[in-house]
Amino acid sequence: MIIKKSMIFCFVMALVLMISGTAAAGTFTVNNSIGPVADFSSIQAAVNAALDGDIILVYPGTYNENVDVNKQLNITSTDGSAATHVTSASSNDDVFEVTADEVTISGFHVSGASSNNGIHLHEIENCIVINNKVSNNSFGIRLFRSSNNTLTNNTVSNNTGIGIYMSSSSNDTLTNNTVSNNAYEGIWLSSSSDSTLISNTVTNNNYGIFMRSSSDSTLISNTASNNNYGIVLSESSNNLIYNNYLNNSYNIGFYGTKPGNIWNTTKTAGTNIIGGPYLGGNYWAKPDGTGFSQTHGGVGGICDSPYSIDVNNIDYLPLCLVTHNPYDENEDYVIDIGEVSAAIDDYRTQGSTSIADINELIDMYRSGVPYC
Repeated sequence: MIIKKSMIFCFVMALVLMISGTAAAGTFTVNNSIGPVADFSSIQAAVNAALDGDIILVYPGTYNENVDVNKQLNITSTDGSAATHVTSASSNDDVFEVTADEVTISGFHVSGASSNNGIHLHEIENCIVINNKVSNNSFGIRLFRSSNNTLTNNTVSNNTGIGIYMSSSSNDTLTNNTVSNNAYEGIWLSSSSDSTLISNTVTNNNYGIFMRSSSDSTLISNTASNNNYGIVLSESSNNLIYNNYLNNSYNIGFYGTKPGNIWNTTKTAGTNIIGGPYLGGNYWAKPDGTGFSQTHGGVGGICDSPYSIDVNNIDYLPLCLVTHNPYDENEDYVIDIGEVSAAIDDYRTQGSTSIADINELIDMYRSGVPYC
């Protein structure tokens, strides 16, 4: 009988543990101002009370605190960074320090860590930092020994050091971030590998993107403009860099860089960063109009000669601007039957179209390939 009771007790406890393990995430609210009544008046108090997997919703207001996040949490503002400001209570401390995996920080204006970091991901992985404005810190966003994290749609500006700093990290992805007016580097990768930078805009920094001892990373469709240097590679190799728009005093800088960096992909049909019909290399501009891509023409939006950055670094398919055919109403570099018909109608109404124009358009339509 005692054995049976013990077995039943063990079964019940196992069932309780199973149910608790699959329970839905809890949600806590934070508000220190007018508006809805909330569970807590500080973000840190909500973090302290929460369990792994919980959600913390923060109402608009200014929160003067340093938040230590040591649990798997989703911390999100209800109204975005324009209405929700977290400013450092101690300028020597991080505004947000994240030391747990799978944390989301979303929708805050983060500032005031004049001697430290706005958002610091420290030895963690699989975190998301999205839709934040990070300004007036020493470093804006810092990743240290962290991997598989995603930084998306953040505006990182006016920090006294570096905008986004990644150190000894790997497999992190930066997408659609705007990084501007930081005193030193916009984005710095140090001893990091397998990073992916896509569609970031990096402007008005001393160095746009600086890679030191970093390898096997991919930079695609980024805009680096009005920096002193656009991209700097220091002892960095085996990086793939293409379809970027570069318009800086010095687009590229090297410091003891190893060979093996690739500056173009295979010529492939698709809209490139300046609106041309093919992907290839990068667009090389200068503020004074003397950039390689600005002074060289070509076919299909690809310059007619490679751009030799130095003996070990060559962009074999640098981009150049293409003028649209005046009958290409869609501006897609392909003539369709509707555009042929429009040209014929123009001819019939004694417009500027000639028979030769129509025949050329028909040939373009029949070929089905970009005309440039």
